[in-house]
Amino acid sequence: MVENNKQTLTNAAGIPVPSNTVSKSVGKQDPLLLEDYTLLDLMYYDILNNDEKKRLYNNIAGSLGKAREVVIKDQIQLFRNVYPELADKVESAIANTEPPKPEPKPATV
Repeated sequence: MVENNKQTLTNAAGIPVPSNTVSKSVGKQDPLLLEDYTLLDLMYYDILNNDEKKRLYNNIAGSLGKAREVVIKDQIQLFRNVYPELADKVESAIANTEPPKPEPKPATV
């Protein structure tokens, strides 16, 4: 009898994944599908340095901070489910960002 000593590859949440080098997309030049979380894990934990992570937090906060409060809360919770550190940093970046200024209305005569 041969024992299989091969370790199971998992993402940060401990969910088994088939590979950390294969990605899926709808077409040849289409964006990656959301289920490619293994590549996101690799990028977030192994590739991005601290400055790049800070830019990521600020970029997400800059866009997300313009959304309605319910959307912000929902998205932060989604981040928290998978990447708690990302959720905390984005939440902090949103709190430290100025709220968007209303668009000026054209003058009426």
